[in-house]
Amino acid sequence: MNLTILFLTMAALGSEKRETLLEQFNPQCLVKVIDRFAQSGTIVLLNAKSTLWNWNWKKICLEQKFVFLTSKSFKFTNHDLLTFAKEVYIFEFRTLKELQAAVNELRNLKFWNARSKFLLLYLEDGADFAIERFFKLLWSSYIYDVVVVTVSKLYIWHPYLSSLTVRNICSKTTFNKTLTISEVPRVLVPHPLKVEVVVFPPYVITNDAGGDIAIVKELAQIMKTDLFVNHSETPFDFGVVLENGTVSGMFGAAYYHKSDMSIGGFILDPDRYTLLDASYTYHNEFYYWCVPRARKLPSWKQVFETMTLDTWLLIFVAYITIATLAWCSSSVKKEENVYKLMSNCLFYNLEIFLGASASIWPKSQIVRCLMSFWVVICLILKIIYSTKFISLMERRLEETQISTMDELLQSDLEIWMKPSTVSLFGESPTLQNFIQKGYNKCSTALECTNRVVRFRNASVLVSESFIKYTQNLFLGRNNLPRVYCFDSGVNISPIFIGMRKGFPLKSYVDAILKRFVEAGLVQFWRKQTFQKHQKGNHVFRKRVNLEFAKAPLFCWLVGIAASVGVFVIEMALNSKFFIVKKNDV
Repeated sequence: MNLTILFLTMAALGSEKRETLLEQFNPQCLVKVIDRFAQSGTIVLLNAKSTLWNWNWKKICLEQKFVFLTSKSFKFTNHDLLTFAKEVYIFEFRTLKELQAAVNELRNLKFWNARSKFLLLYLEDGADFAIERFFKLLWSSYIYDVVVVTVSKLYIWHPYLSSLTVRNICSKTTFNKTLTISEVPRVLVPHPLKVEVVVFPPYVITNDAGGDIAIVKELAQIMKTDLFVNHSETPFDFGVVLENGTVSGMFGAAYYHKSDMSIGGFILDPDRYTLLDASYTYHNEFYYWCVPRARKLPSWKQVFETMTLDTWLLIFVAYITIATLAWCSSSVKKEENVYKLMSNCLFYNLEIFLGASASIWPKSQIVRCLMSFWVVICLILKIIYSTKFISLMERRLEETQISTMDELLQSDLEIWMKPSTVSLFGESPTLQNFIQKGYNKCSTALECTNRVVRFRNASVLVSESFIKYTQNLFLGRNNLPRVYCFDSGVNISPIFIGMRKGFPLKSYVDAILKRFVEAGLVQFWRKQTFQKHQKGNHVFRKRVNLEFAKAPLFCWLVGIAASVGVFVIEMALNSKFFIVKKNDV
């Protein structure tokens, strides 16, 4: 809101002398000054007995379609602040002390805004040093956009100018001057810049870390001032307006001018707009519903669909064949000579190739059975590998994934939300459906998300930044998130900095924030926050690629190596049975 206030200073003169001095002004010039300054706004006379009320300039102002009100006929409310864009307030005072009293009185009004324009009509051609006193008095109250009009001169002296600028009262002066980054009024820069914060990851993680902390650090550096960040010890102490009118928490610190700014990734509720001034929106937050991620379920039906009847018959024949071979191997008689029959030699070599021990003494039935069983496994793996059964089983069947709001409403999942979320988006038609269904309250988004992951019977509405901040905390198999999030349909939430009412550098701060946004620095600092302070210092697990272990060739080689090893050991321990007997020569 561009609230315009018109101050008129009167010398300590009688009523008749005042009228005489007012007549010295050129009414047309004065009206032009007021018109340029007020921008055709509503003029409010706080003093209905003002000398100007009956003066001839009123007639000219009415011809300009100015609207006049008095303090008795007009009472400001919070609602009026949203409907009236421009007002001009006319004051009369005779001394510097009365000017100070008027400023103090304004501070007690809810619509007080120190960033407004102030025009002082001074009815004496006083010395420059006297006019400087008016400027310095207002500067001390963080009022810096001031113009003083006398009978013949117009004075402008912004804090960043070295001296008073004097112009003709009828000159085409532009009163809409705003501060630029190169024109910082040093007298208005706080030393230090006091910022009240509440831990609210990832915006504020500590009083020295967080996405928004990086913003205020950069602001203080550009302002060339120190930064003092006060961290509330009470968790999530954003503050509320109590019944007696007092304001608590973080909002209260800025409301009572104990701090210049308040940050915590919050959104000002409509009833709090009058408490603080909102900065330029530097980030738009999206909200998502997060539900348990669908798990893969083993299915015996899938096994039978993959393995056809022919495959089962082949496995059965392979098992019978190997079992018969193992039985024949173990039943070879002790008296037989190994080298006498060529068939025995070939038979033993075949056993080695299949992975079965070829020793005839000791019979080593256990070793032969194990090797035979290994061969059966290899053959079965060969069959399964050829049918791509392993790949199919790895994909497996999955639970039905909830991915829309309609599916969530129809499911039996519990709805969990923070009270602040309900207060901010409770009027949303989309969220109303979930509120009517019934919801559970949790103090933090992390608490809600933990319930979704652990019990798998809940859903939670959280911000996109929170999801990115905690993405390493809820990982399951294959490093997949254990929660699935989809668009909530809730309105985008604007994120900005709350400043104390009347903070003189609001326009200056807004200009800097716009440059941060245009340069992509806000997203860059947020990304840095995720990388350095991400919740859950999770190291991504790299699973060993066991594809080679699934190959039948690997299985076969292991069987052959074990069989050869057993065969060599048995030859060494029982070498006498491999020597041709003399009576057989």
